[in-house]
Amino acid sequence: MKHKFILLSLFMITLFPLYSQTNGRLWGGLEVGYGLSLADKGKMYDLSYGRDAKMTISTIKAVLGYYITPRLSLGAGIGLSSYTLPGVNTAPLCIDIRYHPVRDNLNIVLNGDIGYSLATSESDTKGKFMADFSLGYKLFNIKKINITPAIGYNYINYSVDNVFGKSNQSRHSIFMKIGILY
Repeated sequence: MKHKFILLSLFMITLFPLYSQTNGRLWGGLEVGYGLSLADKGKMYDLSYGRDAKMTISTIKAVLGYYITPRLSLGAGIGLSSYTLPGVNTAPLCIDIRYHPVRDNLNIVLNGDIGYSLATSESDTKGKFMADFSLGYKLFNIKKINITPAIGYNYINYSVDNVFGKSNQSRHSIFMKIGILY
């Protein structure tokens, strides 16, 4: 049931702005990303894989936002993230903040997402805090559709409660993403 709700939410958030443009301030989109872990911290990870093993991250996220000024947008997003080694899948729900730091060039975008992982793929794993920070550039517009690649940093924290006890895990990753925004 959770998975159907998450997939339906991704679909609705992605399509909603197509039907309700409000003076060009309401926007939505879909972002897809891939990254490599910089640091994997936690007792369970170190015991199972060793300190030199690296995780990868794959993400897809639907975002809906509103420009409160021409340079600042606030919104919300929901997505699916998959981390390799040990194979943790999460469903992050986040607040999305976008800022265009250069007044004369609104194509440069600073993006921050702060939120919580709603669910995980394992019954012994509980989602916690997550954050993304990225720098992107709108490449071009095609009838109000923007293609925006970005590079950034991802942090996630979760806990594992199994026969070895409870352990907090955290992952620090760099990633590349591409967004289709309208």
